[in-house]
Amino acid sequence: MSSKTFKTQASSSRVIVGGTIITPALRESTLSYLVPPPDIQWISDPNVVVSFKSLSKKDAITKAKALDDLRAFIDSPPAFQTNIEGAIVGHYPKLAIDNSRRVRELAHQTQYEIAKAVKKRMEKHMPEAIATWLVGILDRDRAVAKTAMDGLTSILKTDDKIQKCWRVYQPEIIQFARLALDETPYSLCDDRSMSNDEIQEIYMRVMGLSVSLVEFLLSRLNKSDLLKHQDKYKLYFETNPKKLWGLISCPDAFVRKLVAQLLVVCLNKQHGIIEANLELISKSFIAEALSSSQSASAFQLVQALVPLTKEYPEVWVSLYKSKKSVSSKLLAFVAKGSQGGPGAYWHSLQDLLTQLPDGVLSADIDTSIDLLAALRDGINSREEHRSNAAQAWGSYFQSADFLVKRLPDEVSQNKLFVDAVFPILEHHIHPSVQSSKWSLGQNTPVLAKAFVTCTLNANTALRGSLTQEWQRLTDDFISRIRTSLPEQSKDYEASQASIVTEAERWFIFTDEALRSSSDPEFNKILEQHSRKIISAAVTVTSTRNGKAYSAAATVDAALRLARRLFGIVEIINILKTFLEQNFNRLLLSPSMRYLVSIFHGFHSFPQQKYEAGRIWQSAVCSVLRLPENEEEQKLRIIVALTANQSVRDLALFNPEVQGYFHKMSIKALHGDQQAWLVLETAVTFKTIGPAQANMVVHAIVSGIDRLNPFVEKCLEALDLILKENTDLLHDHTLQMLLLTKLLALGEDESNMPLASKAMTLRLLMAPHEGTGESEAARGRVIELIRNELESASPQSLDAGTLFKEALEAMKYGRTPEAIASFFPKLLPWAKALAPFLQMRPSLALGILQPYAGAVFLISDHQDTSPSVVSRDKNGYSVALRMALFVTRLLGLHELTSLVPEESQAEYLYYLALTHALVKDQVDLQETDMLFESHTKASVKDEPKKLLRDIELALDYITRNAPSWRDENTILPDHETSSLLVRNLVSRFLKASSSRDPQGYYAGKALSHFQGYLASKGKWKVPGGDEWLERLGIMKTTTQNIFGASAILIGCESSLRPYKSINNLCNRLISDIAVASPNTEALEKLVLLNACLKVYDGDAVEIPVAQTRLISAVKQILSWSQALATTHMELASEACRALHRLLPAIKGVYGSYWHDALHLITAIWSSTEMVALSDERIPAVGMSVELVSILQKLTDANDDLTDALVQSKRMIKSGLIGLLKLQRPYDNTPLRFVDGPLLQQILQMQNPPIADLSDLYPLLASDLPLVQSATFHVLKTALVDAQQQISLDRALKGTSATIDDELLSLLLDAPKISSFNDNELESFPPSVRRYLLSWHLIFDSFSAASHNVRGDYSTVIDAGDYTSPFLEFMFDVLGHSVASPLKLDKEGIDNTMIRECDMKAVTSPEASEHDMRLLLVNLYYLSLKYVPGLVKKWYKSCGNRQTVVAVGAWTAKWFSPLVAEDILDEVAQWSEKPNPDVDQTLRIKISKNSREVFAGYEIEDMEMIIVIRLPPEYPLNIVDVQSINRVAIPEKKWNNFIRHTQGAIQFTNGSIIDGLETFQKNVIGALKGHEACAICFSTVSEEKRLPDRQCATCRNLFHNDCLHRWFSSGSTNTCPLCRNPFQYVTTNRSRGRA
Repeated sequence: MSSKTFKTQASSSRVIVGGTIITPALRESTLSYLVPPPDIQWISDPNVVVSFKSLSKKDAITKAKALDDLRAFIDSPPAFQTNIEGAIVGHYPKLAIDNSRRVRELAHQTQYEIAKAVKKRMEKHMPEAIATWLVGILDRDRAVAKTAMDGLTSILKTDDKIQKCWRVYQPEIIQFARLALDETPYSLCDDRSMSNDEIQEIYMRVMGLSVSLVEFLLSRLNKSDLLKHQDKYKLYFETNPKKLWGLISCPDAFVRKLVAQLLVVCLNKQHGIIEANLELISKSFIAEALSSSQSASAFQLVQALVPLTKEYPEVWVSLYKSKKSVSSKLLAFVAKGSQGGPGAYWHSLQDLLTQLPDGVLSADIDTSIDLLAALRDGINSREEHRSNAAQAWGSYFQSADFLVKRLPDEVSQNKLFVDAVFPILEHHIHPSVQSSKWSLGQNTPVLAKAFVTCTLNANTALRGSLTQEWQRLTDDFISRIRTSLPEQSKDYEASQASIVTEAERWFIFTDEALRSSSDPEFNKILEQHSRKIISAAVTVTSTRNGKAYSAAATVDAALRLARRLFGIVEIINILKTFLEQNFNRLLLSPSMRYLVSIFHGFHSFPQQKYEAGRIWQSAVCSVLRLPENEEEQKLRIIVALTANQSVRDLALFNPEVQGYFHKMSIKALHGDQQAWLVLETAVTFKTIGPAQANMVVHAIVSGIDRLNPFVEKCLEALDLILKENTDLLHDHTLQMLLLTKLLALGEDESNMPLASKAMTLRLLMAPHEGTGESEAARGRVIELIRNELESASPQSLDAGTLFKEALEAMKYGRTPEAIASFFPKLLPWAKALAPFLQMRPSLALGILQPYAGAVFLISDHQDTSPSVVSRDKNGYSVALRMALFVTRLLGLHELTSLVPEESQAEYLYYLALTHALVKDQVDLQETDMLFESHTKASVKDEPKKLLRDIELALDYITRNAPSWRDENTILPDHETSSLLVRNLVSRFLKASSSRDPQGYYAGKALSHFQGYLASKGKWKVPGGDEWLERLGIMKTTTQNIFGASAILIGCESSLRPYKSINNLCNRLISDIAVASPNTEALEKLVLLNACLKVYDGDAVEIPVAQTRLISAVKQILSWSQALATTHMELASEACRALHRLLPAIKGVYGSYWHDALHLITAIWSSTEMVALSDERIPAVGMSVELVSILQKLTDANDDLTDALVQSKRMIKSGLIGLLKLQRPYDNTPLRFVDGPLLQQILQMQNPPIADLSDLYPLLASDLPLVQSATFHVLKTALVDAQQQISLDRALKGTSATIDDELLSLLLDAPKISSFNDNELESFPPSVRRYLLSWHLIFDSFSAASHNVRGDYSTVIDAGDYTSPFLEFMFDVLGHSVASPLKLDKEGIDNTMIRECDMKAVTSPEASEHDMRLLLVNLYYLSLKYVPGLVKKWYKSCGNRQTVVAVGAWTAKWFSPLVAEDILDEVAQWSEKPNPDVDQTLRIKISKNSREVFAGYEIEDMEMIIVIRLPPEYPLNIVDVQSINRVAIPEKKWNNFIRHTQGAIQFTNGSIIDGLETFQKNVIGALKGHEACAICFSTVSEEKRLPDRQCATCRNLFHNDCLHRWFSSGSTNTCPLCRNPFQYVTTNRSRGRA
């Protein structure tokens, strides 16, 4: 730095700090960075001290954090006792000018919060803080300004108080502003830690706040308030006026705006200050500001110059001091445009130009043209907003008018318009690249007004010049029309299009000018020239046969855009003559579109209606007679001629047109896209007649069918009609048919876009409320719903669709009356249910609790399945559809307010019967009852949802029915349901009195309903005994067993206190004790079992003497022979009764325990039982359950224990026999048998199975419970058999094999392409069969010996079973798509990988997660037991993506586990003694590095190899390497290593096989070798064996020893026999002497 840069002098008035001069004024400032922070030594809280110190940091984040901490401290109670407000006020000014918006915002928030907290204490600090607070209010950032303003207004509640605040604190605010104005960039900021940009930003902010504070006070306070402190204002303006006013040229637009606003305010309230600084202001605002950039502030500058010029015009003339002329600077400023300002800038600029004093702009033609050129440059500049164009050009033309009046002579005035105005019109009408600078854009009205203004000029020469210009433009335009390019030219289209655009521009301008002008002479000029253009265009159209379509387009543009011209008779006559002579002839020309438009415009004139009609009829007839080869042109012309409302009457009464409409409409409905235009036109403009429209509409409705390939076209046509002409759909029958078809199409999920379109059209058909059509529409919906519900066919609408229609019809009010109108009638519902109520239920229902045995009591009933049941496309019957619809309606309102009282119980009765029928069908998996089976999930789930809905409906009415048993007819108002419940129970009891299927279902429904009542405590109300007595059915001789059982079963424990029930139970037990095995006994048992439900529970005693119970048990067991052979129903109920009776006498000894087990095994061993038929399922299921109950009672009775021990083998055999029985289908009753059967088998040990071949087929069963039970039996049997197989393998030497039946289960490997996602989620039985078969094979591996495992691997390899298994596995687990299963997210840990919970996996509830878990476990077992086969598949897999995924997945999750298992096996193998080997291998295992070290010790030396497992073991090859070679030649040693690695690689990856191979090779190599007779060691120093043999004595020597022996002596004699030594090698290669 130069030494002259910094020069100071000693002065008592200046202080130097850090190289910066601080004047007294600077020391008063609170904004400089050199001002020390406020003293905070008196603050005791260290956290607050840290926060205040952080406020002096440079980092904005640190300061923001400190302010947040201070705000938190202020909100805490200690803040009121700590005087921190002074410190906050001290930091406030600097924080308020920080570059960080967040810091400034937090500073104002903190200031407000401390003021609110300390209140009165803040008053003494307000003089210091108020100016900074106002700075925040005036901040350019809105968020900061809002925060400051919110804080101030919350303290000073009213505007008057705020205004008073500004008045009171004027001196402080002005002083703050003055000091701020004195600041410099380097007094505000430390340039050592801040960039120049940051310094400049803060400096401009401070300058702006200084100006804004003063401008704010001047504009807000009145003159009297200002005069009180005029000296302060004067001091502010006089301290540094050059700097102040010079800010108008600073780089900050915000500051420039503020300075301009300050000047305007001063012109109003501080004239003296302005007058004292006029020369400085002239220099700053004119000489400098006009030359500098005024981006975003030019508008404010001009706004300031306008009043300044008006008050003090001398600033432009005498006071202006600059080298350049003021006019040149002004023109340069104007040429920049608004510089980002608003459109109002141009009006302000116009005001400024008119206010300029003489001498600024010379009154000559050149200056005027230059000014207008500058204006054009400004308007056309890139920075100018396009939205300003209209105002800018308006200002331009006003300026031209202003300038022309200043010119001294007419010649100059004419020249100004010719040079600066007329080119704009020419370019506007006929634009070109050369004249683009005259572009006006789309501001035609502005141009028209400008020319109207020209005509008002009194200058005759100017008017003449305008007329000549107009004539020239007209002639040029006509010339271009006449000389447009012919059709053969390649630029034909471009030529015609340019003239069309020019014509539109011409006549838009003409129309605007005529509208704006009131000068007849000017209007006449426009009309004459327009007539010439129209006449010339008509002539060109005719002479060139319509090929120059731009000529016709010119006439059309005149007719559309300047219609007032055709009020002139000459022009309309030209048009009329042209149409009469040429219209028909030219319709086939390229001008057709414009000619038709001209015709429609001509037809719109009322005086020309007749002539136009005659022309139209003639044209249509001639067009319709065109030959077939011109069909396309005919269609386009007819569409054009009829596409107007004005010709509707003409078309309606023309039979040829109507016939053509019908013909083309039908073609359009069959996919003809061109014909569609005719249909669309006819409907849109209502030109099709009623007869033709009716036929077309019927064709449309008929075509709305998903089987119609053109159904989309029909829907489009309907859409067109609904949007354009709904009157065509007025027929009621047609509307009903259309509504049905649209709804049916909307249900088609196979084509969702089509269905969506259909439903959209359905909504368009809905009437608007208040149109008078809503009631009629509702009636149509009601009729539709009833018709659809009372019949069913594949074309019927779904109940859900019908319900949606009902909701749509009720959208204007879901009143009970409106809902009730949609209920189906009872009689059709009863007829629909009747066929199903005549069918005998399956006897398999006898096993299902709680209404089990009642099904056996249905009298001999002719099982007449309905021959034909009407069903919809989902397989739903009419009865089911009605129930579905009614349950949806019940979800909207209470039944009691919807239907008449006498019908309420009947509706619920039919719902309850439907519930019973559907429940049985779901349990039995029947397909021919209320609904048929369906593959679609939503259709399958609908009946189950119906069950829940009916249960909710029945449960709901029991909530408010405490008096349902009373006989009173008058009930309290709040008991809305008591009467309904009473009537419904009576209806159930009446129906259940008959022994037919309907009675059975009524009883079943009653039991459910009584359950709802009991759960609500409705049986706890007194009077239960009396009600039961009144019923008269609670007795042993009752004929209404269905009803009595229903009440007993439904109420259960609620009836225990009732004496009548206790008596009934005792009498039934007594009757059973003397009964015979017949029908009467069956009835007694059924009723007894229902009665025993009342006393159900382990801790509940039956209220009957034990002697009676024992008698009853003995009597039942005495029927064993009959029960096991002929009376299966009675056997079922007998076993069911014993479920409860035997535990009741568990402490009693006797033979009946053995008899009970005998009865059970007798039922199982029936010779007639080859399959679990419906008749036998109840007895078998109840007997299996009875075994489970007896086994739980083992410790209660020694006789029972002995009986179970004696019958153990019979029970096991019987259970296995039950497992083998055929099962024709899967349903709930069968699962009630197989579930307990599975539990019994899971507990079974050593199953008595002679031949497993009978069980393997059961593993392929589709019944999960059978499959699971079979798996567990086979697993136990196979594991137990492996010991014998291994023994046979060792003794006989024959290879072990896998059962062919088990291998056959692996043949049909599943493929993922055969299943969808939903099927895989449920773990399909076929997949489970396949995976369980593999698991059985690996179970065999787990218990087999090493050699047997090798045999099994050979069998699997020979059949190539592994490849399809692994391919399916990795398809399911996602490896084939590079998205392998993430075991950690699936919740699978190492324990689960090693051992899968087979009970969970084989359960019927097993899911996709269980399938994945089983696959993971099987993969682990594959790697463990058949690693070679897995590696073989891995190496041959052709899918690179799968290989990469499997490799990484295996290395991460499986290799560590498999390696650990392999190393453990090696360790166990090494510890077993081997009698065949004198010296065993020394094995050392390193699990961390996955290495196995194997070696032999020879004479204190050890030969060692290492087997290393790779990270992806066993997918990659094991590495075998030498660690130390001893006694064996290197070549042979390397062969040993290769043999070891080969044994591992090619013998199923077994490390043990490799070690055994290495062991055999080493033992063979060392066998027969003796110690050397020279060194007496077997191994030499070179680690070699003796390999030199004497030919005479046959002793062995080391080669090196012999060499040393021969070297030490003089002869080559043998050391032992002393004969000449001849070399003989001992290795197997040929020796040499």
